[in-house]
Amino acid sequence: MKRNWITGVYLAFIFSNLGYSLWYSLLPIYLRGLGFEAWQIGFVFSLLNLATSLSYLTLVSFSEIVGRGRTLIIGFGMSAAVLLVLAFIKNPFCIVALIILYSLLGGLKTPVGEATIADMGRSLGFSLSIFYLATTAASIVGSALSGYLAMSLGFSMLFIIAGVLTVFSVTFIVFTYDYSKRCSKISNQTLKRSFENIRLMLSDKTMVNFTTALIFHSLGFSIINPLVQLYAKEVLNFDEQSIGIVMAMWNMGLLLAQIPSGGLTDRFGGMAMLAAHITLSSASWIFYCLSKTWSETIFSAFILGVVGALDMPARRSVIVQLKRHIDSASIIGYIDALTNLAFILGSSLGGVLWSTLGYSMPFIVGSVVNMFALIPLITLISSRREYSSI
Repeated sequence: MKRNWITGVYLAFIFSNLGYSLWYSLLPIYLRGLGFEAWQIGFVFSLLNLATSLSYLTLVSFSEIVGRGRTLIIGFGMSAAVLLVLAFIKNPFCIVALIILYSLLGGLKTPVGEATIADMGRSLGFSLSIFYLATTAASIVGSALSGYLAMSLGFSMLFIIAGVLTVFSVTFIVFTYDYSKRCSKISNQTLKRSFENIRLMLSDKTMVNFTTALIFHSLGFSIINPLVQLYAKEVLNFDEQSIGIVMAMWNMGLLLAQIPSGGLTDRFGGMAMLAAHITLSSASWIFYCLSKTWSETIFSAFILGVVGALDMPARRSVIVQLKRHIDSASIIGYIDALTNLAFILGSSLGGVLWSTLGYSMPFIVGSVVNMFALIPLITLISSRREYSSI
């Protein structure tokens, strides 16, 4: 049953990511077409990250109450409903509101799925890499098809396809989850459990330093994140289909580097790999904004993916290893929530920098801010080495 349950989780997230990448890959372009300015697009992404943070801070403990399977069913089911409604809404503000609602459901899905893989996998880094490999492969297909489908069928059809694929995700969980077992202790106080877990996490100095490093990294990345597609659209004059291919190459880099990344994490440790990821990230962001031709953009997007692949196996491995008395799903959700709060500031700041100082400045500022993440991370690495040598 354990193998069937893990397989169900894999398939659910593969189908969900395939649908998600269809519309999310072109979301900045879609919002631009609705009349949004660059700073407004940045503000929308700030709201999306605020919604995700609130979700991770509050809803993730739901899995400790009703079990991970039931939580995933609710999360995927409601997400599918939101996507299908989005296909028939034309008002820009209603569209943004529904996308925010979709983000609010994130705490019922991603941290729960990742925690399931982390807790049940044999080798932590390798198991997570396989999970990210599978979901990234789905994202490559979705990104590559997004531009073609949007141009030929319209953006609304992307939401319909994504909704149907997410319904399949619900089906996979329903037929593989073992309802005879409870994965958690029963409680009627989700918010109380959430804030108690947060208090325990913040009382751990090691976890605080680690989270601080991730916050700086997330702040830097959030400054450039919604502008990668806009750079291809407005600076390089690519059409939607070409932008979809650029995003697919980004995901291709993620795909090809996932397994090596997991192996390197198991060999050198999550802390060291995360430090390497942060350093290389700043370099890759600058490299992307220096791209002037199609071939340079494709190559730089691929490098973004390769460098990005170093992140999650290392990050999740460290999180699971540092946890104390908190469920894996909860601690992954809480740290993601705190780091996503940085996205609220970063996404808006990136849009303002783009509008006022030019297209290169968000990438430069984001790269500089990102490097500050090395300070608490190196401090943490040094303290752990001193402790191990005693």
